[in-house]
Amino acid sequence: LLHEYIFHYIPFYDKYQDPQKIIVIAVFTIPLLSFFGLKTLYKRPELLKEKIKWFILAFLITGGLSLIFALVPNHIFSFLTQFEKDFFTEQILKGGENANMFSLFQLNLINARKALFVADAWRSFFFIALAAVSLLMYSNNIISARYLTLGLTILILVDLWGVDKRYLNSSDFISKSEYEKFFSQSKADILINQDKDRYYRVFTVYTNPFSEVNTSYYHKSVGGYNNLILRRYSNLIKKYLLPYRKQFVYVLKKPGAIPGDGEALLDNMPVLNMLNVKYVIYNPSDPPVFNPDYMGNAWFVKDVEIVSGADESLEKTGKCDLHNTAVIENLYADKYENYHVDSVTGQIHLNYYSPDNLMFNSSSKQDQIAVFSDIYYPYGWNAYIDGKPVEVIQADYTLRALKVPAGEHTIVFKFEPDSYKYGKIIAGISSIIVLILIAAGVYLFFKKQIKTLGKEE
Repeated sequence: LLHEYIFHYIPFYDKYQDPQKIIVIAVFTIPLLSFFGLKTLYKRPELLKEKIKWFILAFLITGGLSLIFALVPNHIFSFLTQFEKDFFTEQILKGGENANMFSLFQLNLINARKALFVADAWRSFFFIALAAVSLLMYSNNIISARYLTLGLTILILVDLWGVDKRYLNSSDFISKSEYEKFFSQSKADILINQDKDRYYRVFTVYTNPFSEVNTSYYHKSVGGYNNLILRRYSNLIKKYLLPYRKQFVYVLKKPGAIPGDGEALLDNMPVLNMLNVKYVIYNPSDPPVFNPDYMGNAWFVKDVEIVSGADESLEKTGKCDLHNTAVIENLYADKYENYHVDSVTGQIHLNYYSPDNLMFNSSSKQDQIAVFSDIYYPYGWNAYIDGKPVEVIQADYTLRALKVPAGEHTIVFKFEPDSYKYGKIIAGISSIIVLILIAAGVYLFFKKQIKTLGKEE
């Protein structure tokens, strides 16, 4: 009920990656209530005798339920979800050779889950019983508060240690050399890393490029794994990048296939070109496929094609000659629909790159639109030409573009979200307040000590 209320009424909670983690409230509040109870009991040991009926009831509810779960688990739980029951029933009713296999698997699954459940039920019962006995002994002056505290601390540590080891144990800690084995360079990686140009992208096709991370360890990748993907880029993946991968796999897995077959495919993959994909890894043990049509970090275009909206932009991006034409949505039509130059002049290239700061140098004899092979994201990204802010528009469905005036210029993209700026201000002010409070505390402490010494003299 608490989860449902927070999910529907607390702003932005429904955007959280895993809303079920609301259980952390119980993990925090239950121990907190326990410590409040202990504090009260330390002050009034006789309270437990006065409320002995309630204490027994609490023990019967917690310890009693644990004991019942341990003794008769089959009468309470089936240890299978309804989906699993339906699945196993369906497979067994089909008969044949697999029926016995599924029947045995079902039985083993139930037994394994029951064994884990019963072991934890007994474990919970003994911990609850030991804690209850310790509290009764303290209430009857058999042990002191010191030994009660020590005993409960040991119980808590043993409990936490046993459970935590299930999730984080010695197998999760490996040496640096073992760790690096997972990311050892393949032949394709070694050959790609010989390229002196450090800002290009790599497309991996021998496995799903959007669920693996090895490529991103050594190269800038169009893939990689992340739970959070911008919707437009996700659409681009589904519409173009995954089908491209299927084409590569189909062609290059044929007997006698050569890298040249992959290069031929790239002629009809403009989205890879605009994403600055310079190499395609189709087999880590073989040389990568070089893409001669990769478009670099930025380029000037001759024309723009105005489209009605996002859907048409997605369609056109995979069909246009993106080397010469920028696909722009009608949101910017009033400023860019008449744009045209007879031929592209000059050049634009990347001088400096970091995740939150990119610097380009441009040189041309006329005003031109430049498209940049980086994702358009208006929330925090700002652009400057020679230090002056300029408007960034969305082009080719996912990329960023802007109009660059004639002459030589420095173009800078910076990630400067207001939240970060205001956060730094608040953090700075908070730090100053904390320092003032510490200084005041130290001053008052020494002032009190001096007064005390003066009275003693």
